[in-house]
Order: sequence, then structure tokens, then C-alpha cells
Amino acid sequence: MVAAALALSAATCLSAFASSTSVTIADGASLTVWEQHGCALAGRGRESSSLKYSLTDAAGTHLGVVPTTADAARDTGPYLTLDETGSAVLVWSRFDGSYRKIAYARFSGGAWTNVHYLTFGPGDNYEPRIGTSLSGSYLFFYAQPDTYQYVPLDLVTGRLFAAPKPLDLAGAVGIFAPQRTPGWISVQGMVDVPVAGAKGADPRTGGGGGRVFGPRLPTIQGATDVPVVINRTKASIWAVGSGGDCRGIVLVIPGRGLESALVFRFANGRTSLLQRVDGPAQAAERFGADLAASYLPIACF
Repeated sequence: MVAAALALSAATCLSAFASSTSVTIADGASLTVWEQHGCALAGRGRESSSLKYSLTDAAGTHLGVVPTTADAARDTGPYLTLDETGSAVLVWSRFDGSYRKIAYARFSGGAWTNVHYLTFGPGDNYEPRIGTSLSGSYLFFYAQPDTYQYVPLDLVTGRLFAAPKPLDLAGAVGIFAPQRTPGWISVQGMVDVPVAGAKGADPRTGGGGGRVFGPRLPTIQGATDVPVVINRTKASIWAVGSGGDCRGIVLVIPGRGLESALVFRFANGRTSLLQRVDGPAQAAERFGADLAASYLPIACF
């Protein structure tokens, strides 16, 4: 299905798609969305990109463009998931005229509906991910300058329940877990610990505002990390793993230099470090997603 979509795109556009995402919706049809660079449409340049989709069901494969993404603005980083009704929900990064923001659309009844922005204000937002646990669904994304943020949302309506907040990664990396190969599961480091020896730590809490250093670890200031966007390898490492019947959500965040990936457990706004693993020499598009899935049994508790 994706191969057929690629063949059509290559025939109609200037370059092949950059990334794709797929789900199987409630009626058994398969939905794929991909980022298409430089489509040869009036008013669009080589630096523009749109989101195209294919729907494959018993009647065949249907191709189209996600509404609003055929304009001159750049649309990147599509991510699909399912809401509680089995309908597909799409989030992606879209230019709003001033900054790149996270947009939302829902595929229901054979059509895209309720297209709107989820984030606002100054600063760029990239690479959205969605995770769902027993406590609800969360939108995760990378925001400049150098922060990972999260916010609870209603998947069916595309409504945020609060303002986005930065993930507290500094507190979660107070003690470094031993490095392991991908798929190795350990509960060492599963609890939040104070940041010891951090420069500029808050004397009232023993951490939080300091800068944490470690070999092959991301440089973390407060709730910040190294950028994950632009480079597709970084984006393939950055991943979220979840299951609606689990208490926690798994986050996989790339380390500095892409030499390692940090695996976190997220639950109700709190993060704890599960493990640090070797980064891949060449990351496949699903490296982070597969790594997150392998740690999901731990995050469920």
C-alpha cells in the first residue's frame, strides 16, 4: 500500500515522501498518511510540503490530500493514532504564518473533519506524538528552545485540557541507569531521584534548575534536551509507546550525538528513567517506536 502511494507520488511530485504513519480504523480499512515534499502545484515551491493519504478497503485504494495541507505552508511530521471510537486522529507540525504549530484532524465517515491548531503562541513546535494510558491521552511534542512538552487532550474532539508543560527530564536523570542493548528490560532507575551535584540547583528542592552532564547522555537544563527535529534520524528515535490499559507511557528520547537513547516512563506528568540504550548506527524509521514497545510492559505498572 505504501509502495503504491510512493510510486504515484514519484510520478506527480518533485521528490519522494519523507515519512509515513499508518493505522487500521474501526471498519478494518487501512489508513496511511505521509509527508510529500515539493508537490508540483501552482504556488508551491520546492521547500513546501503537504500531507497525502491513502485509504485501502474492500473497494480498493483511495488517494487524497489532508485538508488545508495543499496550500503554500509547510506540513511535516504526521502522526496517526486511534481514538476511543476507532476513528483515526492525525497530528502534525504546520506553519501558521509566524511559527510552526501542532495541528489536528480526525478521519471519520470516510472524510477528514475538525481540522484545527492545538498549540498557539510564539516558538516552533515539531514532531508530535500521542500516548494513551488509564489516566487519559496526552500530546507530546518538541518545542523550541530545546524542550519536550506534554498536555492532556480529548482525542475525539481535539480539545486540550490544559496548557502544554515541559517534561521534567532533569529530575528523572538524577542517577544514570546502566547502558544496555535495545530490548533489554530493567527496572533500575524506575523511581524519581533528586539531581545530585547539579550546577545551579535550587537549594529548596535539591535540583530542578541544574544542568546535568553524563557520557552519551543528552544535555538537560531543567526540562530541556537536545533538538530532535530536522534530522530524520533524531525524529526516528523520538517515540512514544502506550496502551490504554496501562498506567504509564513510554518515552524514548535521543541522546546527544545520537549515540544513545533514553527510555522514560511517564505517568500523570511525572517522568522516571527506565534505561539508557545504545543508539543505532543508522536508525530505521521505527527504531524508537519498536524500542518503546519493548519497554511498555514495565510502564504498565
